[in-house]
Amino acid sequence: MADYLPLVIIGLLFGIVLLLPTLTTRWVPALRHQRQLRGRAAWASARGLLPLDPGDAAGRIDDADRPGLFRKVASGRVLDAFQDHDVMVIDYAFVMPKPPGGRSVPMLEATSLVLNRVGVQLPEVQIQPWETRPPTPDVIARLTRPGWLLSDLMKKVYATTPTGDATFDGSFRVLGEDPDAVRSVLTPQVRSVMLRQPLLHYTFAPRGVFVRSRGILPQPALDQLIAVTRELVTTLQTEQRRA
Repeated sequence: MADYLPLVIIGLLFGIVLLLPTLTTRWVPALRHQRQLRGRAAWASARGLLPLDPGDAAGRIDDADRPGLFRKVASGRVLDAFQDHDVMVIDYAFVMPKPPGGRSVPMLEATSLVLNRVGVQLPEVQIQPWETRPPTPDVIARLTRPGWLLSDLMKKVYATTPTGDATFDGSFRVLGEDPDAVRSVLTPQVRSVMLRQPLLHYTFAPRGVFVRSRGILPQPALDQLIAVTRELVTTLQTEQRRA
């Protein structure tokens, strides 16, 4: 047996090396997410939110045509879900697709999000914080000029629909199929609500509004997420009925 001990040790070390990427990108984040969700059920009960089966929550996302983030993920799972008469609160874990040519194992990420039915027809629009400070229009024009090697990539990186509001356009990247429809729904009143929470991601869909965070939120911040979603929906309803 002693003769085989070095081989056993080498085999164990080799196995650890092979498992290390999965351990650091999947298992460790999953354990952190479980820790962050402790007390979530008690928080929801105190606010009159009823538990929702994760499968039913996933079905609601499918019914909304999987807008925004849900259309991009390689895989995703509802960690928990709660609802009342107008909102659904979900903690959601997901893995984004590996970029072309990428060698690293994609990280398991998570988000807290609120879905609120809006009751009026909306164009599908994604409004998300800029990952980095956006360059000036002159710089974007140079980066996307025809014939430059990386122009197609830069067009994707800096694609946005400007609203004409410098503060809003400097805070958010706006993605939508119909620029005129996007601008019509992003009225000054709607933009004002979103600018009060400029780190959140907003998705308008025909059947509802999704507002999400980057990462799982603690309970006090989740209260704010629900409040801003309800205010945004009320503002959208008022503006669309006025149009």
